[in-house]
Order: sequence, then C-alpha cells, then structure tokens
Amino acid sequence: DIKLVEGSNQYEGRVEVCVDGGWFTVCDDNYDNDATQVICNQIFGDQTVLHSAAFYSATFGQNEDYNMLGVSSCLGSEERLVDCTLNKNVYYQTCGHYEDVGVRCYKQSSCTYGDVRLVNGSSEREGRVEVCI
Repeated sequence: DIKLVEGSNQYEGRVEVCVDGGWFTVCDDNYDNDATQVICNQIFGDQTVLHSAAFYSATFGQNEDYNMLGVSSCLGSEERLVDCTLNKNVYYQTCGHYEDVGVRCYKQSSCTYGDVRLVNGSSEREGRVEVCI
C-alpha cells in the first residue's frame, strides 16, 4: 500500500508506504522524479497522471511515528515503489523526518499546446504559471 497525506487534495502529500507489514515515510536523499512518477502511477494509474513533481524537506509535514525508507534506484517504469531498490535502514544512517518526501501528481486535463494559465493565486491575476506542452 502507498498513500499521500497532509496535502491540500488527493493528488499531493507526504508519501507513506507499507513495506513488509510496516509503514514508512520516504527520505529525500538520492530521491528523484523517476520514483515520483512510479508513486503517482501506482496510486492513480498511468492514464490519470500527466506528470508529477517531487517535494523535499518535509514540505507536507513530518511523520515521526513511522520508520524511514530510502529509494536507492528507480527507473520510472516500475509498477510499484517496492519494485525499486529500497533501503529500510536509512533513518539510522543519514536521514531524519525533516527530509520526508512529498509528491504532487498532476491529472491529465485537456488543453491546447501553448495554453497558459495561473493557478493557486489569491486572485485571477496571480499564481503559479502553467503552460500546456
């Protein structure tokens, strides 16, 4: 099992994954977007996710209740995060919960190449710029 928690919607949050019967958060050391894509595809399926983004340094908060998991190697084509090369002892070696990884999985939406929009601003005249490619 894998889940995203503490995000503003179901498509983002801190990554929490169940491995061998125990829950783990994911350390941001050596973590990359290939693992993020695997996580998004695992949760939502290939057809739902257009692209994804990783967030580092506990952007979505820390979970001190779980052990930490390191992702040593992920190609991006794995079906599940547990199919990547993982390290279950990373917390005791180099990582703390201030490094819990978060992800955002962007849903596919129809847009026309070159479209530009502003999102998550406090008015229609500000926000993050998104470009359809």
